[in-house]
Formats: sequence, C-alpha cells, structure tokens
Amino acid sequence: MIEKQLVEKAVKEGKFLIDHWEQLLIEKSKSFSTQLPFALYPSQVQCFIGKIEMDEITQDLIGVCQKYIISKNLKIGEKLRLHANINKQQNLFEFIPVSFENQKDDHIFDLKIHPFYDPLKLPNRFKSYFKKHFPMSAYVVTSPNLNKSLKTIETTQKESLTYCYAFIEKQTGPSFLGYGPGKFEKAIKHYSLTSLNAQEEELILTGVILPRSKKMLKLGGFDPIYGFAKLVNWITFKQFNVFEKVQDQLEFQMLEHHVKVHEEMLSSLLEN
Repeated sequence: MIEKQLVEKAVKEGKFLIDHWEQLLIEKSKSFSTQLPFALYPSQVQCFIGKIEMDEITQDLIGVCQKYIISKNLKIGEKLRLHANINKQQNLFEFIPVSFENQKDDHIFDLKIHPFYDPLKLPNRFKSYFKKHFPMSAYVVTSPNLNKSLKTIETTQKESLTYCYAFIEKQTGPSFLGYGPGKFEKAIKHYSLTSLNAQEEELILTGVILPRSKKMLKLGGFDPIYGFAKLVNWITFKQFNVFEKVQDQLEFQMLEHHVKVHEEMLSSLLEN
C-alpha cells in the first residue's frame, strides 16, 4: 500500500509546478522533429534544462515539450486518461490500479513501461535481461487538482482537455539506475488538447522532472559515469567544466529517450 503522505506530497508539488509554470526559466534547450503515423505533420519537440523557484529554493530541473497536430477523428481525448486503459489489453504498457489509505478523488496506478529499453542501442540479449530483472515501472497519481492548464494567458483557442499525473517518490522494484521513476523528488506528465479547426487539434505533452540527476547508475552505491566525470573535473581544477558538460549531454540523451518512450505510449493508446 502507498503511504498517504507520499500521495499528498506528489499532488501538492505537481499542482505547484502547474500553478507556477510561468516562473520556469529555461537555460539550455535542444529542439528537433519526429514524424509519427498518427500525426498529420512533423512534431515539434523541445528538451530543456532549467530552474524554478520552489519553497524559497531555486531548484534545477529537466523537461520536455512535445507538440503534435492530429485529426479529431482519432478521438484521443478519453484515450489519454489512465482510467480508460485499465481493462484493455496493452502489449507495451499496463495501467494497474493501486489502493491507498483514505482514497477519494485521487487515484494511483502502477504504470508499467515494457518498451523502456527498446530504443537503447544494445544487443537484444542485454535488453531481454534488463526487462526481466529490472522491469521499468512507476507509481503515478491522478487528481482533479492536477487537471489544470499550463497557460497563464487567455487565448481564443480553448483547451478541450487538460490532464496530468504526478510521479510518486517510491520505487516499485529493483533498479540499477541512479535516476529514474521512484527517485524523482518531483515529476509530472501533463497533456493538453486544443481545437484548431473543424478537422484538427493540437496535442501537447509536457514532462518535468526535478531536481537534476545526481547519479546515472547505481552499482554497489557507486556511479562510474558521474564518478569518473567528477574525478576528471577535480584533476583539471574545474577549468573545463567536465562534469557540467557530461551531465548536460547525458540528460539530453535521457530526455530524447523519454520522447521515444512517450511516442510509443501515444501510439499504443491510439491503436486501441
């Protein structure tokens, strides 16, 4: 059973991120496009590194914003809600309800992400091993308090859907990753759907994670990747900002990986 305080913490901090979205400062970003079968045009994707003031403390964060123009005939609105996918057979993703103390309007799901390792450039035997021994999943919570727009300025285009879930700071199982679901102190995934005309609508998927990574791997309590980068940083007296460059590069790679996983999820939801 999930502890009540962890659920309340995830909802409270997720709501804060949404309510204070205009205070998010993007310091570095990387933009690119993808072409998916369900999208009418190439997507617009932005991965970013930034900061936000939270609890009177400036916190580092990373995030991604994915924009797609899709046909209204797909009727994607209800398909995005986790409740709509509980009883459906999902080959790539599973949405398993989890009970918790004093459950009311908030709902928890164990989100199992089967294709998490697929985009990695590794031999299939390694991917199979990771899937079997380190399955990727996360506890997430949906709440009416999170279903709010990220837009702070009124526009003539009205959102027909705003839907968000927050990640709970609790691991679901063993992991060799030093940074991932269950280790995020605060994280949300936010969807918005806006009608553009009689045939088209815009889907925006926004994900934010904070703080930034302190470890990439967890091998006996040691992270060989960041550990080596910090050692080189120390040897060179921080003159070349080795650790900062390594951290930036790895986090951008991680965000691009998550974009691929998000797109796998969207494709899977739309197929059902």
